[in-house]
Amino acid sequence: MQNKTNKSKTIGIIGGMGPFAGFDLARKICENTDASTDHGHIPLILFSFPSRIPDRSDFLLNSGDSPVPAITSIFNDIVKAGAEVVGISCNTAHSPSILDPVLETIDTNKTQFVHIVAEAQNFISKKLPNIRKIGLLSTTATIKTGIYQHFFHKAGIEIVVPDDKLQATVLATIYDKECGIKSAPGKNKGLSKQTLAGAIHELKNKGAEAILLGCTELPLVLSEQFVHDLPVFDPTEIQARALIRAAAPEKLIQSEFYDTNPK
Repeated sequence: MQNKTNKSKTIGIIGGMGPFAGFDLARKICENTDASTDHGHIPLILFSFPSRIPDRSDFLLNSGDSPVPAITSIFNDIVKAGAEVVGISCNTAHSPSILDPVLETIDTNKTQFVHIVAEAQNFISKKLPNIRKIGLLSTTATIKTGIYQHFFHKAGIEIVVPDDKLQATVLATIYDKECGIKSAPGKNKGLSKQTLAGAIHELKNKGAEAILLGCTELPLVLSEQFVHDLPVFDPTEIQARALIRAAAPEKLIQSEFYDTNPK
């Protein structure tokens, strides 16, 4: 029997970019929810239509097909299906040239959108109030469109990124069709972790005081909270907790690592 006393808002996830990232966000919402029974969990809708959405990096860097029409259509469909709080499980899709026209079609007075980069910046500013430099591992498109730089600059935090050679290695770790995370997260997990750990070491050498995994594929292989003595933060985890906070704040479990004022 359905729990009729559950007053939680329904969370919507626009996934498919890539599919594993959408599943990861859904899993982290469940893991961060205080629920002892099925009925205690927050209603959640995941729309994952990867074949409908053109590659975001190809659009931003190579003038490829725009993902805006597909994301807009899926966003409107998930709202019609009942989603009241919505998140997109892709950092690159938060680039203004993609996200802004999508949100123009949404009535944000009725549907709350949880912005993964804005939530990451808000969290870091509270968690590490004295931080001045944070390293970013992400797609090249996310770096070049300056999404993270825009939000963190407002908080007085410099984004430190890999040099071109190292960034090409990070991008291959994400996109390589034979061994990249998008093709099969578990296939070469050890090698992917080794590559990312090396990149973190280089960012530390450039002055980074913490690391952001600014691509939703990266937490699929790197779950450690500290690498080379730097705290490593997962924006997907931050977004999951923000979605819960918007949908049913009383259900958000405590987390020593991801609470800004743990009790």
